[in-house]
Amino acid sequence: MSESIEEKGWLGPVAVIWVAYAITCFVAIATIYSMGWHVTSTTGDPVAIAAVTVCGMLPQGLLAPFGGVVADRFNRKSILLACYAVIVVASLAMVAVVFSGHLSLPAILAFSLVMGVRNGFRDPAFNALMPMLVPEKHLIRINMLDNLLSAASMILAPALGILLYTSFGLGAPMIALAVGSVLSMFTLATVSVPTVRKEAEARVRDELAGGFKVIAHHRGLLFLMLSFVMGLVAYGPFENLMPLLVSTVFGGDGYAASMCAGAFGVGMLGGSMLMMVVGERVPLPRVIAGCGITVGVIIAVCGLLPGSLFPALVACAGLSGACCAGFAGPATTLIQKNCDPGYLGRVMGIFNSAMALGMPAGTAIGGAVAALTGVPAFFVADGVVMLVVGVLTMLSSDIRGLDGGACRDEAAQAVPVPAQS
Repeated sequence: MSESIEEKGWLGPVAVIWVAYAITCFVAIATIYSMGWHVTSTTGDPVAIAAVTVCGMLPQGLLAPFGGVVADRFNRKSILLACYAVIVVASLAMVAVVFSGHLSLPAILAFSLVMGVRNGFRDPAFNALMPMLVPEKHLIRINMLDNLLSAASMILAPALGILLYTSFGLGAPMIALAVGSVLSMFTLATVSVPTVRKEAEARVRDELAGGFKVIAHHRGLLFLMLSFVMGLVAYGPFENLMPLLVSTVFGGDGYAASMCAGAFGVGMLGGSMLMMVVGERVPLPRVIAGCGITVGVIIAVCGLLPGSLFPALVACAGLSGACCAGFAGPATTLIQKNCDPGYLGRVMGIFNSAMALGMPAGTAIGGAVAALTGVPAFFVADGVVMLVVGVLTMLSSDIRGLDGGACRDEAAQAVPVPAQS
């Protein structure tokens, strides 16, 4: 970590960048929920509803590794500014479509695709930028701000999106997203951000290979990502099939399902605040593994609850949210600490891709299995799988070794790092 990062003035620029990130994230989630509700209320077609989700997530999963290459080639602030600009243009185009009276499902799917592409480039650039500006001892706290944002967004953003949609139509949240993105652009433009290196002449294929080589060379990073992907495959069905469990076992309606979602958000908010307080005073690999084990038990318990204990299901949803605060933030911090800055964008791109693809893949598999076994029985089996993943993560000495940050120096020897600018 360079000495400049340790200077007292690091917090101001980071706060400005994160606020810009938070503005667009919050308004984007509100817009996505309003789009989902529009498709639900106008079509009632589960295939159409699923298509909106797939169009938003699939591009991110496929493009994140390439986004990591771009983050390592060019100035990361410029990448973020370009992503904000794309959303401004796309949002205004959707506003024009809405006011023209030609709003259709294909237009909504096209906008979701643009959002997914944007995320595929924005997230690796943002995650790779933070270690350039934040002292290493504070990385976990800054990363946990993302969890706080996600939790607050899950509680508040859907309400904002539905309020704008029901009051003014779908054009209102689109306008809000455009305005929020413009504010983020102006906010970010005020901050000076260093460039990692000059533009490289290497081919994109070679650039991508460099990120995979860094991961493959270090068993800790490799095993961490593998356990994370397996955990997401197991966790995806739990989150996405929860409304079906509420309906079939507990006889609940959409309001009851939203109570579980709100409880999850409250739990994640509390867990994130706790992680910010304890910081790195606890071993991050053990936090990840312990939360995985706990979530496995929670999923299994949800499958065993009788229909008369709906409050217990809500409590389980809240506890699972608290545990989820111990996944992405600590894992991102471990990767940032153990990866050379010249390769961090690519490695984070691969990691973001794995996260974006893991949950929908698990949901697809889980939905097929649950159709055969029934949702409660599937939850029990799924919880056991998650429990095993957590135990294997806990037992891995390679993952535990990531807490020392030793992989960064080894990476420089394993794969030559291009010259810094």
